[in-house]
Amino acid sequence: MRYWIHALVTPALILFSLASVSETGINWLKGRVAFISANLLTVAMIITEMLQNTVGIAIEPAQKYGVLSYEPAVSKDPPIMIIGVSIVMLLAGLILWKKLKWKWMAIGVLVMGIGSAVPLPLKSEAATNGFELVLLISLWATKAFLDKKSASDSRG
Repeated sequence: MRYWIHALVTPALILFSLASVSETGINWLKGRVAFISANLLTVAMIITEMLQNTVGIAIEPAQKYGVLSYEPAVSKDPPIMIIGVSIVMLLAGLILWKKLKWKWMAIGVLVMGIGSAVPLPLKSEAATNGFELVLLISLWATKAFLDKKSASDSRG
């Protein structure tokens, strides 16, 4: 089930990214073409993940550091959906940094990407969960920042 949820929900971060950068005042990011493009890319990433890592997946039990989990029997690299969503989020984060001086989304994406890619000398894979938490906090903070900005813009 976690593979299905991952495939169906994670690409929605593309839509979050578009909604975030549409607050920067870049008019074409508020338009129909950007909206349709973001939705098409989201659907493409869902389909890609479903075909690459979900439909017909064979999982097997794996024990690491005393924790039982289930992993694909065959690894299918590269993780196209994760790379695609990460690139979109990083671009959105960089736009927010440049236009609104809000660096935290970009930093959260970079911490997640680098933290997941660099092997750490820990006897646990929980560090990846920590990097995911950093990303989620940065996305939450970005949403709160943009809501506050939008509220102050509407007041005058």
